Amino acid sequence: MSENKCLEQVLDDIVGIEVYDLAECNMPVPVNVAVLEIIANVNTFPEQPLWSAWKSEGSDAMILDAATIKISSAANASGYIYTHSYSIPLDNACAIADAAVMKMQGKNLVLVCTHRDGERSMSAALPNATQTTIDEQLAKTDSVGIKIECKSLSPMIKLKAEEE
Repeated sequence: MSENKCLEQVLDDIVGIEVYDLAECNMPVPVNVAVLEIIANVNTFPEQPLWSAWKSEGSDAMILDAATIKISSAANASGYIYTHSYSIPLDNACAIADAAVMKMQGKNLVLVCTHRDGERSMSAALPNATQTTIDEQLAKTDSVGIKIECKSLSPMIKLKAEEE
């Protein structure tokens, strides 16, 4: 039996995604430390995200169908490395997707997801381990989407609100 075991998990109950530049975040735990949850306060993330997409209006882009995250893991000599693969379908918005990818390129990203039940979780990318691309499909219904892939030492990190 191989030591490299892979676990795959798909999350599709996402109603919103906010993307932040790690350099602008005040993380309570460094991204090179594996964690399962953190307590987020008002100073953890900047007031405005670098980019956002929601299933409702009022963001940089509107999610067309269901945004998904596929998380896979592989064991190596220094522990598990998780690959977080985001797929965000947008409402036929090629110019919006182009602008979003330009904003994100070359940055270390933190992606915060809001789930249907109101819970929030995040992916925190390791330095220089993020790739953003545009997924354009031309068919009967033209669609465009953004794909973001990042490597992390943690699976999805649950965000807990600071208790008062």
